[in-house]
Amino acid sequence: MTNRATFVCGSFLVLCSVVAACGERTEQIGTLSMKLRTEVNGVSYRLRDAVFQVTGQQSATINTEDDPDALSVQRTLPSGNYTIDLQDGWRLEKQFSSGFQTVAAQLVTVDPRAFSVTAGGVSNVAYGFMTDGTVIGFGDGNLELTINVNDTSNTLSIPALVGNLDGRLIQMPCLDMPGSDDCAQSGAIVDGMTTACAAGQLNVVLDHPIAGTPGTTYLASLHFYGIVESKNYGNNERRESGTTRPSNLNAGATPPPWYVGVPGQTYLASTANTYEIRVFDQNNVEVGTYFANSDTAEGHFTYVLNFVRTIPIVGGGSVRIRMFDSNCRQIKNCGTGGVPCASKARTVDISGASPQPPAGAPPAGFTQPGMGHSNENAGQWFLVDVTNVQAQ
Repeated sequence: MTNRATFVCGSFLVLCSVVAACGERTEQIGTLSMKLRTEVNGVSYRLRDAVFQVTGQQSATINTEDDPDALSVQRTLPSGNYTIDLQDGWRLEKQFSSGFQTVAAQLVTVDPRAFSVTAGGVSNVAYGFMTDGTVIGFGDGNLELTINVNDTSNTLSIPALVGNLDGRLIQMPCLDMPGSDDCAQSGAIVDGMTTACAAGQLNVVLDHPIAGTPGTTYLASLHFYGIVESKNYGNNERRESGTTRPSNLNAGATPPPWYVGVPGQTYLASTANTYEIRVFDQNNVEVGTYFANSDTAEGHFTYVLNFVRTIPIVGGGSVRIRMFDSNCRQIKNCGTGGVPCASKARTVDISGASPQPPAGAPPAGFTQPGMGHSNENAGQWFLVDVTNVQAQ
């Protein structure tokens, strides 16, 4: 996977106070303090030709060219609701040995943005800029506060941080070709190797070491793709959709069958396949438990997985992907169930996934929907694409 920049930024700071005006009344005012220069790994960046238009209870304009060398700028504002808008024409300068030079950059936060000034309160409005794989945050003119900036050019890329968790693919083709909407499993194919059923069960456990700083928490965005059967893990309150069942849509089950569990959690025993994500810290203690095919019911139907969720992972720890089946049988890629299945077998659009699963015939490759068999006898599969990682 190509390195996808981490999104971290600073904030505007609005300090609110109560000021007596000529002894006649008490006026609620605040100070908008904006930082115009920041530093990433010893390199300075600054905004130039940037005009911020503030509208609301009172209008104000902040122009970096009023003092290009200023570290920050302040404006006093009455209490109320405001919008701040960065006008077109800004540029970002990076400091080199010869001085500041303009570099290619883009705004990575939503603009315009809303904020409020309230007496005695603090309001934060985040702005971030990206250049050459570096995300720059501007904000916090108050020196008592700090800004968080992540320079991805000097940190681990996604593949270096999560290894083969990115692009992890598990294929479970059918073994037999019965005239029904379920089949025997031929085992699980991972990286061209097959894990076979043993003692009537299929237990696939894949541990993925996480690099980075030991003990540091990273937020990893995972895009889940696949064809999976449903599993009732119990305790519906922990399901993202509560007691609502996912709609069986071709583009992806909606709402997604995502379940945030308790670390170390077990679940109800049944013959339905599990799709588990378990996170371990640097001491090999389970700190996160998730299920990707949660439903309130089990039956002869399969769901399309096509959704993204962000979970914390730990430097020096690991992420375990587990698929367990207690009877070595699975529901075919047959939509809502019932034969014939050929016309119901679904293909999931994974064109946005990176890296792409290898082309070619199983076991080394991946061909939808049958994975080497006819559409009538297509099995299940599960793909994890890591789209973003940032230090928490």
